Amino acid sequence: MRVVINERVVNRNRKIAQYAFFITLGILVLGLFVTNAAPTNALLALAPLVVLPIALGATLYSVRMANLWLREPRPDAALRDGLKGLSSRSVIYHYYLPAHHVLIAPQGVFTFTVRPQEGQFTVNGTKWHKAGGPFAKFMTFFRQDGIGKPHRDAERDAEAVQAFLDRVLPDSGVHVQPVIAFISPYAELEVIDSPIPVVHADSKKRPSLKQFLREIKKQEDTATLNAEQIRLLEEAAGIPEAA
Repeated sequence: MRVVINERVVNRNRKIAQYAFFITLGILVLGLFVTNAAPTNALLALAPLVVLPIALGATLYSVRMANLWLREPRPDAALRDGLKGLSSRSVIYHYYLPAHHVLIAPQGVFTFTVRPQEGQFTVNGTKWHKAGGPFAKFMTFFRQDGIGKPHRDAERDAEAVQAFLDRVLPDSGVHVQPVIAFISPYAELEVIDSPIPVVHADSKKRPSLKQFLREIKKQEDTATLNAEQIRLLEEAAGIPEAA
């Protein structure tokens, strides 16, 4: 399997996440100083009402960026490890196409909507439940670690890549398939029913991404992309030839 990573995007966002941390720290120190300083006029007395909300917003943004770009394992590394042994005709793109993670394989074309969260999750249809009480939900908010709406995000990822393929390769006949992939080794999944596959990236856990791909039977009418179509796709996406 060939792995293509847009290192420029990864490095840029990792730097933003690091800068956001130090900027947030500076705002928090300023907020502490302003809050405890003796006000000399009415304007300074109102300063905490401005600084503290900004500090809270900056903190939440910094934490969210750290979760997306500094948290380990990195999505590209987790997916690479989980797909080891996949056909050499396969290629996975990270941060180049309209969805962050796109796999082209003999089994078809897939988008992977990644979730890094830890804990026990139950999926029933499109409804998600995470084990834990009110305090756990409170901490989830401040860690900016909510599960969000994985099914909606996965559908949007697949639709975005489908629209791109239909524009670049209008006669490909490919149907992009969405997949929700958990990359944390500390996540546990109970999938009762789901219109979109929900899997672990780790091949040692069940249900796993590799298991899902193995269970897809190659049918004669299954459409995927050939080498020439992949070349045209990469050209349209601005992917360097050496990538």
